Amino acid sequence: MNRIIVEVSNYVKKLFETNPSFFRYHNFYHTKEVVDIVEDLAENSVISEGDRELLLIAAWFHDIGYPETIPYHEEKSAEKAEEFLSEKNYPPDKIAAVKKLILSTKVPQSPENILEQIMCDADIAYIGKKDFMGRINQLREEWGNTLQKEFSDADWYNTNIHFLESNSFHTEYAKTRFGQTRKENLAELRKLLEKEKTNHNSK
Repeated sequence: MNRIIVEVSNYVKKLFETNPSFFRYHNFYHTKEVVDIVEDLAENSVISEGDRELLLIAAWFHDIGYPETIPYHEEKSAEKAEEFLSEKNYPPDKIAAVKKLILSTKVPQSPENILEQIMCDADIAYIGKKDFMGRINQLREEWGNTLQKEFSDADWYNTNIHFLESNSFHTEYAKTRFGQTRKENLAELRKLLEKEKTNHNSK
């Protein structure tokens, strides 16, 4: 691993150590997961080593703005990345590229090139993983803690059904790796919603 990525990862790890514990989803685990998936997607895509470096830096930084602003955390994350990288004398054109990658994760996603596609796929990879239900339960708890958003079970299932229907994967490798489990997770949500409706109507 090259020097700048080591410095970035160490810096981000320390930041997460000071984050409030009520960020149940947007925490170090999620960031490290995105970094690992970015590495996997990069290895299975035709990109340069320099582009891989940009992706990994962006992956480490992509959510560190959360404690300061949830609605605009992508912008804050990009800003904090720029501050750190500028102090390290990282080239301005590369800083701009890292910021653009971070901002590409903003929902609704609309990646414009293969690097942004990799970044976006890694950020939402949880929708195509076996632990999906547990992860969205963490997100539900986090939204309750940080945004005071409370959901009925039916509303929560509907919210996530809409997200999965509106978001899929962009790279062929991510479609192959996560696509089928995404479909299974969507089917499970629909089944839970129908069960909730049946229970409600029987009362």
